[in-house]
Amino acid sequence: MSEPLLVDGARRSLEALLALHGRVAESGGVIVLAGQRGVGKALLVTELRKLLVPQGRLVLLGRAERTATQPYALLQEPATQALAFLEPRGLAEQFIERHALALSVLVPALQATTVVPASRDKTAFLEGLRAFLVDLAKVAPPTLLLTDLHAADDDARDAVRFLARHLFSPDGKDGDDLNPGVLVVSGRSDDDAGRALVEDLREGPRSQLFVVEGLSRDGLLSYLATHPLLDRLLAASRGRPEDVDELLEALPADADALLLQRVSALEPRCQRIVAALAVLGRPVGPEFLAAVLGDATADVARALATLVEARLLTRRLHNGELLFSFARPHHAEAIVKGVSDAEIRALHLAIGVADEAREAPEERLAFHFLRGTDPQRGLSHAVAAVERLLLTFGYGSAAEMVRRALPVASHAADLEPEPYARYRFDLLGQLVEAERARGHLQAALEAVERLRGLASSEQMPAVLRRQGELLSQRGEHREALDVL
Repeated sequence: MSEPLLVDGARRSLEALLALHGRVAESGGVIVLAGQRGVGKALLVTELRKLLVPQGRLVLLGRAERTATQPYALLQEPATQALAFLEPRGLAEQFIERHALALSVLVPALQATTVVPASRDKTAFLEGLRAFLVDLAKVAPPTLLLTDLHAADDDARDAVRFLARHLFSPDGKDGDDLNPGVLVVSGRSDDDAGRALVEDLREGPRSQLFVVEGLSRDGLLSYLATHPLLDRLLAASRGRPEDVDELLEALPADADALLLQRVSALEPRCQRIVAALAVLGRPVGPEFLAAVLGDATADVARALATLVEARLLTRRLHNGELLFSFARPHHAEAIVKGVSDAEIRALHLAIGVADEAREAPEERLAFHFLRGTDPQRGLSHAVAAVERLLLTFGYGSAAEMVRRALPVASHAADLEPEPYARYRFDLLGQLVEAERARGHLQAALEAVERLRGLASSEQMPAVLRRQGELLSQRGEHREALDVL
């Protein structure tokens, strides 16, 4: 597959972005890359990386995925890349020891071998993350590229907000301290949530906004004037204005409609692969897709080659494995909209089964099983996953998972009390802790009130104690005494 080409406007954007990076890198700062869906932000980041690496710059790249199941997933790959950079320099172990709290969260493989002080202080984790990046800059000033922030989990977004404001200015104000690292964050700005996030990030003391825009009318005319497909339009219309009008009027409503037309014209196996990849939301290999679809690996591999040739998919080698994903990441969202709810649930179940056979993390198993045709299968995984999330400062992810799992547990408990009533009780208790750790005391109190309605006489004292602690934490000491 040929690589995407930069048109003149994008080339100028890349040149401007490279120049801005150079200026920001002198003393350190943040570049917020904003624009509408599909405008080319990810392509610009990829091209920027290609230019910086040959210059000897340490470039760390993280991509958010819509179906990422671990907190801070956006930052995990950059942390691993940083340790890989430090390893041949004999510095990796030193950094792991010095920054154990942050790295044990961002590099899950370290959790079994790293002694980390027990803490539920998310600010301590974020400060540790900042300290790690500051120390890394003393070895080699890094450029941290984080793409598709709109798809990141809430905890990762919190971390990026913190870094945008404090990485280069510990007190949140601009100063003279030099930290010649650069944080480049890309995200959508064409919806309310994305726009608010972009505005939040640009408020940092050393943040600069870089807007990526589509072609203007004049830019479009200039682009089409030299486009190779113009000859095809001329040949198809034979130069007759009426035929040109007919061909142009036959254009689909937008690029999403065209994509769905292309997918509907594929042979059935290719259609199933495309749907599975859209629901998966992450790059995978042919063996995994074959397990999900129940097809032979060789047949899936041939279909994947066809999809790459059709420029719907792209492939890359990662740790010796060939992985496939959409050539344009936002295509997955458009394709999911064309898949029936029943098929989506069936795919989630099949993905969960395939992941379970490969001993995937509990978070991933819970994510897919809870969205599948047998959601009760995800409850035990959800309880285990949330417990880990609470230990790794993934409080937003924990609360989100509990809220997904609770209706499943409640419905199942009404039909079959054991073990589902126990799952429901455990999940509510975890929700109390997650909301309390996030500082959402009202939500925590609402959850503990639900716990009171389910608690047995043996469980009630502990529940009342938690309710009293929350009331006291909110300053309602008289009410806390009444409860206790």
